[in-house]
Amino acid sequence: EEEEEPAASQLAVAGALAFCFNPAGVFFSGAYTESCFAACTFGGLAVLARGGGPGGSGALHALVGTLLLAAASGTRSNGALGAAFVAAAWAVDCRRHWRQWRRRRKKLLAAANSSDDGNDDGGGGGSGSYTAQWSFYVLSELWSLMGAIARMVVVVAPLVLFDGFSYRRLCGGGGASLGGGEGTGARAWCLGGASGGASGGESGRDSGLEGPPTWLAWWVARTPGIPPVSVYATVQREHWSVGPFRYWAWRQAPQFALAAPALAVAAFAVRNLLARMLLLLLLRP
Repeated sequence: EEEEEPAASQLAVAGALAFCFNPAGVFFSGAYTESCFAACTFGGLAVLARGGGPGGSGALHALVGTLLLAAASGTRSNGALGAAFVAAAWAVDCRRHWRQWRRRRKKLLAAANSSDDGNDDGGGGGSGSYTAQWSFYVLSELWSLMGAIARMVVVVAPLVLFDGFSYRRLCGGGGASLGGGEGTGARAWCLGGASGGASGGESGRDSGLEGPPTWLAWWVARTPGIPPVSVYATVQREHWSVGPFRYWAWRQAPQFALAAPALAVAAFAVRNLLARMLLLLLLRP
């Protein structure tokens, strides 16, 4: 592990430099949400990294790191992916705890065997100690997992709350609709929201949005108060043409040609990483 730390530090420095010197760097250094998002994300990752490992005040670092990642999620929607970093930090801690437990387990088993073999007075006290230690380890890891899940929910919460606020405001029950006028009604994809009924068919046609599928009506009927659609995803899909493989069109061929060098380097790096991980798994005793 001591040999892996310098390599990990070098990789982190290389990643930071690659982030600073990239064609889109102007967005990260200007008064724009990207710079705030980057500061919150990198700050959260740094705090989580410092909190891990022996000697780190894990609880405090986990709290501060989670709040920073939640701030990133509130700044830009892709900040919700910060929940994956929380899960990764938990996995690293879990791996370290498992290694510590394996070392302790050998000592406990040795003590239990010596107690059971040559000490009638012990009456299996060594075995009882081992069982108690194992139970404590399992319970502590379950508690750690629950904490990680709670922190992941906190990271994603700003995006979900913003989407819920937008749904109430645009689809009824929270103010004006997307059209901004009095009585224009909700859009077709809203299913009326809190106001009930799919009013606003005319405004739905004006906005260019498709009508709701039948499963949305099922959702609204059974989960009142919970938005059946994501306003953010709807706007991205209908007005920005954002979605899986929507960018893969012949008219975008020049853009792919421009990005080809970066894509090639990224593909090469991913290939090497996967090959190294597979080799480590195969050679591990």
